[in-house]
Amino acid sequence: MTTQITSAQDVLDDGFVLVCDYQRTLEGVVGEGTPYAAAAGGRYDVDLAAGTLTFSGAGVRPVVLRAHLLGSAAPGPGTWLWAWGNDAGFPDEVLAYARHVSDFGTRYGLTELSQAQQELRSSPREDARHYAALAATVCGGMTTYTCVVGAGTVVALLLDGPEVTLPAPSAVRAAALLPEVAASGVVVDWPRAVSSYGRMRGFGVEEAAGETTLRAADGAVVATFDDLGRLSKVSGRLGG
Repeated sequence: MTTQITSAQDVLDDGFVLVCDYQRTLEGVVGEGTPYAAAAGGRYDVDLAAGTLTFSGAGVRPVVLRAHLLGSAAPGPGTWLWAWGNDAGFPDEVLAYARHVSDFGTRYGLTELSQAQQELRSSPREDARHYAALAATVCGGMTTYTCVVGAGTVVALLLDGPEVTLPAPSAVRAAALLPEVAASGVVVDWPRAVSSYGRMRGFGVEEAAGETTLRAADGAVVATFDDLGRLSKVSGRLGG
């Protein structure tokens, strides 16, 4: 991330593209079209005492990922509660990332990250995804997962493990990813977002007026921006 952090939106601009890259990897492992998907009879099991999230499917070995609890969004009280503010006796290692996010929020004056309870801004699922994306960025880029645990409450987790390690930087992958992220409407400052993603992901980054180029072994992708800093075009070429 950059050092100019004055709002939660700055955090999202710095890291949301990377968060979505991680999500693409998770979807490829356990998402639709795999034996672990709900449509194929797959299931998931969260064990916070052990700090694991396990995906199971017919005829395949379980995928076991380390799970780190971030918090929960509950429709009853209409609030998001960071895990470190929930006195439920979870192991310290399961809460370590959530506490790191709190420390970050305190350092930069971001009450959205440093105050234990926040009023819901949208549905529990959408808010859980929002806070998970913030946390994943603060923690340097990680996979996120949200799931319903009862009475409409949605829990947000950070995941890690070899199965969700990102592949090498790829211009082809980035060219497909950037328009998908733009469609979500989450990123506001696209020049900042593309440069931050490129640096965190290990691309060669070249910034010029109105565009940023990301270079990788398989080619280059050029992101072009309009006068309002929005992503207006993505183009690229194959080859180093």
